[in-house]
Amino acid sequence: MTLIPHDRTSTPAMRQSFYWTTQDGLTVRPHNMQTSHIFNCIVMLWHHFMPTEAILYPHKRYRMGSRFTAEFIETALRVLLPELAARDDLTVFQLQSLEKIAVYLRKKPNQLPTPEWHL
Repeated sequence: MTLIPHDRTSTPAMRQSFYWTTQDGLTVRPHNMQTSHIFNCIVMLWHHFMPTEAILYPHKRYRMGSRFTAEFIETALRVLLPELAARDDLTVFQLQSLEKIAVYLRKKPNQLPTPEWHL
């Protein structure tokens, strides 16, 4: 499954240096994350930083910290989306949600989440 255009996917250096910080303050590399955690991270970013028309389903709103810059969000998605797409244990619900994201990005290929859309 291709979720973002090939020229916008992550580089090896980007994948090597990127880590996710959990709400408990733990840092983890995406390849060490459970599939459900990666999925939930992607959906959280998507729901908090995309226009209303892109929202997949009702969601919990979090207070987003200052680390969620446009650069961080784009890097996170460029690393997390390919990592998730490579997993073989996605649920039907996760696959359906990712397909909705893919459809949206095919319609608007240059539109990745940015803080400007944060409500």
